[in-house]
Amino acid sequence: MLASQLIFTLFLIIFFKFIKTVLNYIGDFRRKKDLKHLPIVPFVGHKFHLTKKRTELYDYFLELSDGFKNEPFWCLWIGTIPIAIIHHCDIVDSFFTTSQHTKKSWQYNLVHPWLGSGLLISEGDKWYSRRRLLTKAYHFEILEKFNEIMNEHADLLIQKFEKLIKDNKKIEIFKESKLCTLDIICETAMGVNLESQKSTNLDYVWCVDKASKLLNDRFNAPWYWADFVYYKTEPGKEFKKCLDVLHNFTKDIIQKRDAEFDDLSYESKGKFAFLDILLAAKRNDSDLTFQDIQDEVDTFMFEGHDTTASGLAWTVLLLAEYPTIQENLYREIEKELGNGNKQLTSNDLRKLKYLDCVIKESMRLYPPVPPMTQSSVIVRPI
Repeated sequence: MLASQLIFTLFLIIFFKFIKTVLNYIGDFRRKKDLKHLPIVPFVGHKFHLTKKRTELYDYFLELSDGFKNEPFWCLWIGTIPIAIIHHCDIVDSFFTTSQHTKKSWQYNLVHPWLGSGLLISEGDKWYSRRRLLTKAYHFEILEKFNEIMNEHADLLIQKFEKLIKDNKKIEIFKESKLCTLDIICETAMGVNLESQKSTNLDYVWCVDKASKLLNDRFNAPWYWADFVYYKTEPGKEFKKCLDVLHNFTKDIIQKRDAEFDDLSYESKGKFAFLDILLAAKRNDSDLTFQDIQDEVDTFMFEGHDTTASGLAWTVLLLAEYPTIQENLYREIEKELGNGNKQLTSNDLRKLKYLDCVIKESMRLYPPVPPMTQSSVIVRPI
């Protein structure tokens, strides 16, 4: 008797959730029926278009955007969820210059197990308070104090490239650049020299790379989006094992740094890591927990190295494809800095106007993070 009641109750819950999903879908479809979109399969949407290989998706979305170039935006349906694709700068400006749209879209839920509620995923008042707190860590005067660290790891990267060239071996620009940027962000953010460029056998380095690939694969596989499905699969189990390694590593660093933290030395030494700012803030704000600190550190460790390496790799590729641009850039560097092996300063970089244009154009053509998604909870004219 009890079992049949439980089954009946479960059936009612599933039935009402199904009806709610159907009604929401019909309402969304009616409200957005005038938005241009590809031919759609009811309740499936355009999921079949996302089954393309990861290497083909970017070019595919460029083709779609070009096909809808005369529209202010177009609609992509992921199952029953509508996504408005905005690709005109004036509409993007209208959307992001208001403080009403800081709510992250559902796709960020896939990143939450790794990065927690850090700056990338948080929203509303929490996002604003964290951004105010963390902005001071990236003031140009503070960044200048880390020039020595950046030069040191960049020099090591160049030495590796020179050796590979001398040995007539293939150079994997993105892979080697990721190790360099990981060393830089680790030492500047946490005050720890990971030395991943010298030893690629470190568990942390391997797990960062593996978790990144698994996360990308999950983004492109709608059947993996539900947690209760994903974590029962082999990729899901492997992703969880990687997260255990990554979280334990940063947690250990935070605890050791906190135990050694000296408020007086923090204020006086001038050069302090991103983690130091968070630990100092915790002493003045009881609401800031160690979990909050770990979320921010994990966020900047991942976002700070992967995107930078991607931008660097694309820039190098484009310079190889456009030798005239490469020659102009070389002449500027030779003119402004000479051909010596000096340690670069912020003043040196400010002289390289052409380099600045090259990097910005490269990021325009191949942005390290092509899509950016937000949820609009307010209907407003554009």
